[in-house]
Amino acid sequence: MNSFLQLYEEDNERFVERYEEDIRRAVESRIRTVHFISDIVELFFPRLADTATVLLGGDVIDPGDPYRTIAEQDNLPSGTPPIPGAENGDEIIR
Repeated sequence: MNSFLQLYEEDNERFVERYEEDIRRAVESRIRTVHFISDIVELFFPRLADTATVLLGGDVIDPGDPYRTIAEQDNLPSGTPPIPGAENGDEIIR
């Protein structure tokens, strides 16, 4: 083997040992940042646009989503919610 090739391979091995973890951390950090930004774009902006549309007097894009107004909040029943699984006021025996 040529001594220059051997020096080249040793230099590459040292480079990998020295910088591999730093490069991995930098790439993982950038991927986490891009993933976070894409989650915000995917989850937050459609809801924000829908809310802005409703506030400006438009119709709800997805009518399955409940949007209550302040007047509707007053009409909600007060008191404690029913116990899950209890029928006709009977308590669940545990």
